[in-house]
Amino acid sequence: MPKLIYTGPSPHSGHRIDKYIRCPQLWAYSVMEPSPLPARTESPALIKGSLGHVGLAHHYRRLQALQEGEDPSQWWEPLRAVEERAVTEGASWLRYVTEVQHAVSEYLLHYGEQRVEVLGVEATYAMEVAWTGQTWPVTRSADLVVRAPGGAVRIVDHKFVGRLNDRTVSRYRLDGQFLDYALIGAREWGAAFDGAFLNLIEWPSKAGATPKMKQLQAPSAPAAVESRKAQLVYTHAQRSKIERAGVDLWNYPKRLNEQVCNGPYGLCAGADLCAWGKVAATNLPD
Repeated sequence: MPKLIYTGPSPHSGHRIDKYIRCPQLWAYSVMEPSPLPARTESPALIKGSLGHVGLAHHYRRLQALQEGEDPSQWWEPLRAVEERAVTEGASWLRYVTEVQHAVSEYLLHYGEQRVEVLGVEATYAMEVAWTGQTWPVTRSADLVVRAPGGAVRIVDHKFVGRLNDRTVSRYRLDGQFLDYALIGAREWGAAFDGAFLNLIEWPSKAGATPKMKQLQAPSAPAAVESRKAQLVYTHAQRSKIERAGVDLWNYPKRLNEQVCNGPYGLCAGADLCAWGKVAATNLPD
């Protein structure tokens, strides 16, 4: 039976340390056993984006197999992979299969003949940050790594979005994920690294319509890339100090700031826990 590509978080995920940077208390809630955070709501955007990633991963993994002389049938074809992943997740995912398969089909019509050499699909890359004899690993999973004609190596991140405009692109300029890609890419490929690229697919507003698509380099932020190394060192050192001090996970530093606690997707999942304490884990007020 063909294989289904599915990768969970990388072992020392940059996403986890970014959660700590956003709010140490939110990170602490997330590592408690059991976590007091409310069950995560499966939003349509999250489900469709996950399924879209599966379809593209299988397209590029099969292409890589062909380029490397392997049998591509080891992996599901892209549209079948979308369905297979939805089956593993259940009814709430199956309802979006047709819509996602259409978007993936349109993507393959548009980009299927792109001339690139695939170097990695859902691959994990690592780096270390160090300070006063301490080192901390940081890992990032890359949706796709390719070598373009001419030899430039690019890390490509697939983004399925509700709206594609200039603001969609600019929001990633200072994102830790892309700053880490810049650091990892320079470490792995040196002068051959051409940067991180966004592979943007906008969900069409009408069923059956062609999605808007764009591939472009992530906005440059060289000063932020340099600052990112110091940020990672400081954050890991601070967290290690708090852990050594034995601070109760309920009493980690809280940001308590309107712009942090109420983000672009609404209130933080830990807002009630910070507002009411432990009682909110089992007995929310009316």
